[in-house]
Amino acid sequence: MIDDLKQGDRNDFPDLDAKVQVPFVRLVLEECGEDWKNDDDWRNVTLAATLEMVERIRQEIRKVGFWKNDAMRELLTKALVRDLDEVGICRTGKERNLAQKLVALARENHEHLINS
Repeated sequence: MIDDLKQGDRNDFPDLDAKVQVPFVRLVLEECGEDWKNDDDWRNVTLAATLEMVERIRQEIRKVGFWKNDAMRELLTKALVRDLDEVGICRTGKERNLAQKLVALARENHEHLINS
């Protein structure tokens, strides 16, 4: 079953890193995509914006002591909220919650994010 899921990631997102980028793309699509499922332009903008956010996350979490520093995590969360707001891929009011989920996902995937 796990192999099937991994194969699905390769089929759904052939150009993306399944361990680094796909979890974030899936999260954003799940959180913001209910009204946009059939809109290819929205999907393309969402993919590009999410990949930019993943790069921002990777840069920030590489900083020494990032996960022990509440202020650094809050700055990243606020930056992600701004990114989401600027691109407009989510309904207004969902940005903060999604940004917090992205930071939590980054913590779970820390090793993949810094080692690739």
